[in-house]
Amino acid sequence: MGYERYVENNKYIVCAKLGYAQTPIQLKNNGIRSLLNRALFQQGVRPILQNGTKRHEFQTAHGYRKFFKTPAEQCLLSANV
Repeated sequence: MGYERYVENNKYIVCAKLGYAQTPIQLKNNGIRSLLNRALFQQGVRPILQNGTKRHEFQTAHGYRKFFKTPAEQCLLSANV
């Protein structure tokens, strides 16, 4: 956690700590993937790969992407989804 700094009237102003509920930090793709992978392993849904196998039975976030994409295509242009 760090402090957000910005310049106002040639002075550095320090805001509240980033990452707390008042000032959240947006997760990046890798952060979301890590959260989902950790949850799947802890719940026992996705076991550790055996020797010789390269892929799991299903993709980690495919269902979430599909859940959003299908209804979004009905009201938005396909290129925007």
